Amino acid sequence: MIAQLDSLQRLKEVGWYWGPLSWIDAERLLKDKQDYS
Repeated sequence: MIAQLDSLQRLKEVGWYWGPLSWIDAERLLKDKQDYS
């Protein structure tokens, strides 16, 4: 339950949702990409 609350809080902070992909994984994947790519 705490993990879910933590995830919801992070979702409020980042403003987007990638489903099962964590924000850390998304950050890693997009690290070397240009904006709007």
